[in-house]
Amino acid sequence: VMRHNLVRGASSEAEMQFTDAYKQVYKGLSKYQKLTLDRVVNANRTIQIDEYKKKHSHTGGMTGKTARVFLDELAVKVSEERGITLDVAKKYVDALQQKSGQYFTVMQDQLKQKFDAGMLTKESYDAMSQLKYEKVEFLEKLDPERTYTIGGKTISIRDSGIEGLKEGSEGLIETDSKYLMAEVINRTQAQISRNKANQSLYKFAE
Repeated sequence: VMRHNLVRGASSEAEMQFTDAYKQVYKGLSKYQKLTLDRVVNANRTIQIDEYKKKHSHTGGMTGKTARVFLDELAVKVSEERGITLDVAKKYVDALQQKSGQYFTVMQDQLKQKFDAGMLTKESYDAMSQLKYEKVEFLEKLDPERTYTIGGKTISIRDSGIEGLKEGSEGLIETDSKYLMAEVINRTQAQISRNKANQSLYKFAE
């Protein structure tokens, strides 16, 4: 019962943390701003990835170089698309860059929570921090899949207990920053909750 309640509570904790994070990053943004923020987040990811993984193949063909060009020219693009002055557009883009920074802070906080819960060594935490701008790869390392043989049958399950990404969702992760943030928060909180439940059962059995 104790373990069931703790695992069940992960979804409500995840929902609360996602709601807080969503308000911090996306509240007050128009649909256009959210779509532009997705592109800013992806461009910043691409630039960062290219700094430590020179031959990485990016979805959509964007490279660190083209990502920098995109960001450099974004104010002009926004000015033309929204019919505003270039000075206003620059402030607009600066605000989205601040939101991008807040987004990655949220993602890193989830990793820090796992570390604080004793679920990651310092070495693993530091190594995974280098993947903070990855997408599917970050999820794979955050919530690894384990294979077990039970009664002669082989099954695979992720540490969080949550199913792997559904077919086609990898593309959504590439383009929708909110989707990746929700996945990371949900899986992290499920893992932390399961870990607490296991610790409680271990202490109870002593």
